[in-house]
Amino acid sequence: NTSKYDDYVCKVEKADIKEPRTYDEAIQCVDSKQWKLAMDDEMKAIHQNNTWKLIDLPKDRKAIGSKWVFKVKRDVDGKVLRYKTRLVAQGFNQKYGTDYDEVFAPVVRPSTFRTLLSVAAKRKYHVKHYDIKTAFLNGKLDEEIYMKQPPGHTNGNKVCKLMKGLYGLKQSARSWNKAIHNVLMSNTYKQSRYDKCLYMKTIGNQNCYILIYVDDLIIASNSSTEINNIASKIGSNFEMKCLGDIKQFLGMEIEQNHDGDFLLSQRNYIDKIVEDCGLINGKISRFPLDTGYEKLTSDKIYQKIIGQLLYSSTNTRPDITASVSILSQRMSKPRDIDLTEVKRVVRYLKGTRQYRLRLSSNALEQNLIMYTDTN
Repeated sequence: NTSKYDDYVCKVEKADIKEPRTYDEAIQCVDSKQWKLAMDDEMKAIHQNNTWKLIDLPKDRKAIGSKWVFKVKRDVDGKVLRYKTRLVAQGFNQKYGTDYDEVFAPVVRPSTFRTLLSVAAKRKYHVKHYDIKTAFLNGKLDEEIYMKQPPGHTNGNKVCKLMKGLYGLKQSARSWNKAIHNVLMSNTYKQSRYDKCLYMKTIGNQNCYILIYVDDLIIASNSSTEINNIASKIGSNFEMKCLGDIKQFLGMEIEQNHDGDFLLSQRNYIDKIVEDCGLINGKISRFPLDTGYEKLTSDKIYQKIIGQLLYSSTNTRPDITASVSILSQRMSKPRDIDLTEVKRVVRYLKGTRQYRLRLSSNALEQNLIMYTDTN
């Protein structure tokens, strides 16, 4: 019975797991066992992929550095799913023309993702989420790149001659994109002309769409057989894990109700913005902008908050788009009143964090509807 201690309880807070910034921090913290296991898993995947071979560094070359990045993966409720580490090459030391050439890789548009879910809701498609394990390690390199051995996993004075891509290299994203593109094209999928991260295939009345964001794959189809077939073919080329029905994507929480509607929200992301702004105990706002604010502190703080708000408005909160657009006009020299109004948007989000963007299956019109404010 703890009731007799109730008068002595001042405040109860959730103990959070601190993500290490360096290898030394990881092996000395209270969660060192979990981080060591995660690093061992990463090294196992690297060796299985034949990512590098150890050699003596050629006299006319320099080896770039490497470091560990640590991340705690959580579910939509903030519960810890796993400890994840990534070995990252310090690509900022690469020299153009010697260590890399072309680096561009396409990135999916947020509007493409929402459109795909809207179509899936309307047509009652199955939507599955897949994760490619150590995706960048599957891209082949055309250049000779040498890297120092990773902290905590050294073997003599040799260096790593990279045979495959590694996170942090300037060309890794492009190399991986070429690898997954070749697999999909070899299985008769067509790449969209409007978004290079969207692939499509139609056989009779069966349609299948694949959306790629780095190592995340969203597969939507009216045929569960085709989803399983293409997942199996991709899995034969890359190590892949099925995460089931889509529930999270790019920081968005995704739910599907009994009617088939997809509901998008960013509650955890909003909580982070509120915390970053120091407004955990702040009052909520009923509206995102003071009606008397004229359209006409620290620049960095202001710019950071605007960046966070733009990401939220672009993905799941169109209700703050006008406010953020107006406030973005003061990015160069914000005044105190500008920072006050930016924080008002944050307080508005705090009070409406439960709002979700509904992509409905019950749209009245069959065709795409567009709106414009020009003639």
